[in-house]
Amino acid sequence: MIKLIIAAASFAGFAYIGWEFYKGYMAAGGYQITVFHRLVLATEGSAVILWSRFGTAVSLLISALANVADYFNLPGVGSALTTYLTPTTVSLLTAGLLIVSEMARRRTLNKD
Repeated sequence: MIKLIIAAASFAGFAYIGWEFYKGYMAAGGYQITVFHRLVLATEGSAVILWSRFGTAVSLLISALANVADYFNLPGVGSALTTYLTPTTVSLLTAGLLIVSEMARRRTLNKD
């Protein structure tokens, strides 16, 4: 039962992030705007927030899928997740997210 609650909370968090991003993306309109600029404007004008929300959304989705697979006893999904999401892979993905976040923050740090 706890797995189902965790999965529901993870899906709810993923849906909330997606909905907020969708609202921001649709509000950031204009004909002379690039897709990347519109993506950044959708997240309050910050590339760091955009990247952080992306990492959070992916993590919540993976967590939800893993917990739903455990709850409904779907060993194929669980084994696929553990095959591709080894500790080494997860640590490298986390390091990549943090490096890109730092680069994005440094890009805007000295703009005055």
